[in-house]
Amino acid sequence: MTQVLRCYFIDNHDQVKRVPLPHYRRLMAGDVEKSAFAGKAIRFAEMTLWLDEDRIIARALTWFPLVHFDGGGRRDLEKRQQEMSLVMREIASSSESHWPELYRAERFAAFRWLPSQEILAQLQESLPHHPTQVPTHIHKENLSS
Repeated sequence: MTQVLRCYFIDNHDQVKRVPLPHYRRLMAGDVEKSAFAGKAIRFAEMTLWLDEDRIIARALTWFPLVHFDGGGRRDLEKRQQEMSLVMREIASSSESHWPELYRAERFAAFRWLPSQEILAQLQESLPHHPTQVPTHIHKENLSS
């Protein structure tokens, strides 16, 4: 199966706008300044599509990061470190206790958001409805980088 990653920015009017993957990766790495994002927490959506050999969507997974930006419009590295700290606490906690659930809830409250039905509908509309709408040049791309 081929994996395709699509990224979206959700503006203050709940309009979904696709972000090219290279630009999204630079934003997440803190390599790009975006003055419109300065000092704000911005809603994004990351959609992973798994395509079968006919390039038909077999599975899809979407998650909704809330990304904090510093006063200069770059990703807030302190907030990013806070999120990673919560991830590490969650992983290191005993599965026999309630701590992993508490750390996960704390992380989701600060670094995730819940989409409305209107936003979900826009994301669904953005899906390719025909195999030719899915680019082939990113075949089996490693999405972890």
